[in-house]
Amino acid sequence: MSFFKKLTDTAKSTANTLSSKSQELYTTGRLKIEQTQIEGKIKEKKTQLGDLVYKAYASGQEPGSAATAVCEEIRDLEKQVAELDQKMQEEQAQGQQAPGPQAAGEQQPLPRQDSPQQSATAGVNCPRCGAMVTPEGKFCPGCGNQL
Repeated sequence: MSFFKKLTDTAKSTANTLSSKSQELYTTGRLKIEQTQIEGKIKEKKTQLGDLVYKAYASGQEPGSAATAVCEEIRDLEKQVAELDQKMQEEQAQGQQAPGPQAAGEQQPLPRQDSPQQSATAGVNCPRCGAMVTPEGKFCPGCGNQL
C-alpha cells in the first residue's frame, strides 16, 4: 500500500470518526437541554404546589384535588427526566461500543511506539509517522522520511 493510499485511508477514517462523535455529542446535548427544560418545569410545579398548600393552610383547609393534580404532573415530569437519563446512558454506551476504524477494517494499526531500550535492539521509530525502522535505515519505509 502506498504512502498516499495510507494517508487517504487515514483521513477518511478520521473524518468518519469525527462525524460519529459529533453526532453523539449533538444528540447528548439535545437530550440534556430537553432534560434541563423539564427540570425547570418541575421546579415551577413545585412552587405552584407550595403556593396551593400554603393558601390552603392559611385558610384552614386541606390542599385538596388541585394539589394532587400538581403532584401527578410533577411525577409525570420526573418520569420524563428518568427516560431522558436512560436515553443519554444508551447513547454513551453506543458511543463506547461503536467499532473504531480498526475494527471496521478501515485503517491499518499505527506502529507501536517501543521503549528506548527495545528500540536500541529492534530498531528505531520514524520521527514523522512512528513506523519501525532498522537502525541502519536511511529512509522510513512507511512515509519515506529521510532519517
